Amino acid sequence: MSLQIWTSQTPLVVSLEDRDAICAIAKMMLNHPERGLKANALNKQEISLMTAFGTLLNNCPETSREQWARMQEACLLHLGNPVATTIEQLCSALRTPTLAESALRAAGQALIEVNKRRAEWGAKEFMRELFAQAINP
Repeated sequence: MSLQIWTSQTPLVVSLEDRDAICAIAKMMLNHPERGLKANALNKQEISLMTAFGTLLNNCPETSREQWARMQEACLLHLGNPVATTIEQLCSALRTPTLAESALRAAGQALIEVNKRRAEWGAKEFMRELFAQAINP
């Protein structure tokens, strides 16, 4: 299997149980300029979670299982939030690489929800502004 990193043309040809591959996927899911978590944050709590997660990702090889677990616990405080769910599932993959395929699939589903939510929010804001202009010219 070949996975293209969006910032380069270098394919990753590895097992999804490889921590470096999981970390690379997590960084893409966090930082992609259009579809990543950072591009779709709606509030300060989400930005705070992403910042903390990004710090751990930047030190991925040195991050301990306990640190990933603490990050997962922080996400649980935002139960039901798709950004928190995405991060929690990515932490699960990084904490226990043998579960990576399942956790990455769940993280992907949550990221899809983040993107849907952002599109819906944008359409609502557009319509509110349009109505406000029509009502109060």
